[in-house]
Amino acid sequence: MEEMTPVWYNFIVNEELGTYAVIATYDEEFSKFYLWTPDDNSCALIPDWKSENKEDNINGFFVEPEDGYSCPYIEENGWSYATYTYDEETQDPISIVGPWGNEWSFLEESEFIEEYSEWYDEFNTLMYKEVIEDEEGEEPVWYNFIVNEEM
Repeated sequence: MEEMTPVWYNFIVNEELGTYAVIATYDEEFSKFYLWTPDDNSCALIPDWKSENKEDNINGFFVEPEDGYSCPYIEENGWSYATYTYDEETQDPISIVGPWGNEWSFLEESEFIEEYSEWYDEFNTLMYKEVIEDEEGEEPVWYNFIVNEEM
């Protein structure tokens, strides 16, 4: 499981759309990031470095499909590039532009937990496949999520 632990990750939220996503990298060279959404879409994000010196940070990310995963935003929205803003002094991420041209704010895990505890619980359930137990402590034989996109 050690190889599945990201080197860096952060939550992004968009109040207007009422949802969140996660951006993470497993690469110590920061050459490839992943965008993961709660509806299990995943896109590869390739940094557009400002220079050969990675300490100069990035302009944004080139968006690419990821083998074995669904990234509908490329085909449906023509999303191929995500601009990125960061704090010039600390280099901390501030925001990224999503597939609909809207801005998503970065939140550290502690901020995300404090402001969006329900989303954090959903994230943990989806990521770690926590076992759902009934009142008697038995594991269910089968369960699934039901989604109503109209609500």
